[in-house]
Parts: sequence; C-alpha cells; structure tokens
Amino acid sequence: MENHMKEKQISYYCDVSIAQVQPGCLQLSNGISFPYSFSLILPPYRGADFIFSSPDLAHENGLLPTNKTLQSTQWENIYVVGDANAMKKYKSGRAAEIQGKIAAGNILNRIKGNSQQEEYHADMLYLMELGTDGGLFVIRYPGSKTGKPYFEWAVDGYLPHLMKLAFERYYSWKLS
Repeated sequence: MENHMKEKQISYYCDVSIAQVQPGCLQLSNGISFPYSFSLILPPYRGADFIFSSPDLAHENGLLPTNKTLQSTQWENIYVVGDANAMKKYKSGRAAEIQGKIAAGNILNRIKGNSQQEEYHADMLYLMELGTDGGLFVIRYPGSKTGKPYFEWAVDGYLPHLMKLAFERYYSWKLS
C-alpha cells in the first residue's frame, strides 16, 4: 500500500496524533505541519462501549489483553477474539474467524480436562481493489519450509484484480 501512496503522491503518517487543526493547516504530534485542502483522518481504533462500562474489566482503549492462546490475561475463563482483542497485529474478518476456531478448540480442551492450548499466530491475506490500478495481493503467512518465520509476498496490478474476481465467483458458487 505504501508504494501506491507514493505513486499517487499521497502523504501518510503512522503512529502520530493530531496536535492541532486550523483552517488549511494540520499540526501533528511529531512536529510536522502541512497545508491541506482535503484531509482524511482515521481515529484510533477503540473497543465497544460495553467494555468501557464494565468497571472490573481491565482493557486498553476498550480492547482486552490476551496471551497467545487468546485467553484473557485477567480472567482465565474468558477468551477474546476479533476486534475485541488487544493484539497489535492485523484486524480482519479472516483473522477473527481463525481466532474463533482456535479459541473454541481451546475452550473444548479445557472442558475435556486437556491442558493443551493452541496458540494464535497472526498472518495476513488480503485482496484489495485499487480502482483503475487493478488490485493488490498481500500475504504474510507463518512458514517453516522456508526457514524464515514468515513467508511474505505482495504483488499489484491486474493479476490481483483477476484473483479477486475468481475468489468472488468461487465464493458465490459455493454459497448458492
């Protein structure tokens, strides 16, 4: 995504906050100040209101901290998946689904008296449409065959667009 932002000459800043907004000028917490005519600002992600209103629930901006088995660090009988999880890795529906399966298996193991707990390892698999520029395919997946902790690959252009079309058709066929 960074390459596309650079190609389009779109400025972006990560891990900073807005210090001040004035008409036509934006001041960031890192001291950078720049003029703007249009600015898209995404607020920090925060958890659901019910988490904030639960006084005995420790959280980080409404997100619940967990260990690698998705178990709450505060309450051993609570498992946290998806957007409620404070893990600093990728947030997506696919990640939430994988976390849900792992947490369900871990809960079942505990019910059966088995102490074995599977750990969640963040991966990433995205197919994104980029308008007239085709698409972007990004994969970051745990791999042991390569000798590296992760296999990573990203490609842009028309191929990811075709991959997304094929995936949509396959998924639609599978659901029909």
